[in-house]
Amino acid sequence: SLLALYVAMPRLLPWPDAAAMRQHVAEANLVYPTGSLGDVWRFSVREIPLMGLLLANVFPRTIALFLLGVVVWRTGVLRNLDRYRTKLAVGAVAGIAAGAGLTALNGIWGLGDVVLALGYASAVMALIQVPATARLLNIFAPIGRMAFTSYVTQSLVLGYVFFGYGFGLFGRLGPAHALVVG
Repeated sequence: SLLALYVAMPRLLPWPDAAAMRQHVAEANLVYPTGSLGDVWRFSVREIPLMGLLLANVFPRTIALFLLGVVVWRTGVLRNLDRYRTKLAVGAVAGIAAGAGLTALNGIWGLGDVVLALGYASAVMALIQVPATARLLNIFAPIGRMAFTSYVTQSLVLGYVFFGYGFGLFGRLGPAHALVVG
């Protein structure tokens, strides 16, 4: 029911029209890559109402995924991955295919990326059971154990990379380059 609420949220909460969003993006593209720390903070404070709408819209999805994580933990999937190997592999293929399809077709609003993320999670859990990929994926385990520290560090470093008080690369990198930087 939370995912249904998530799908309905754009019709329940007011959302800025396309012209207002374009204006906001244009202003962000001016302030973020060239502004001082104070400019960036002032703009960020002015963004709070808009970002609040975004957060309110995704809140039901966030709670639904949190509760799904609780269910996955309580069923023992994470503690007994070898027992669920086949189901995880099937879930990975089905989730990635269905999620990519929904996303590409602009299917039910926002559920494509949820299904895709579940497929990716299933793929990671399936791949961690293969010795060769387990060694590769295990290098990320410390980051998972230090999630808050990682988040704060990323915020500080990437703020410097993208905002004007640093390298000012905001809006100047394509998705592939931004992924590499990230």
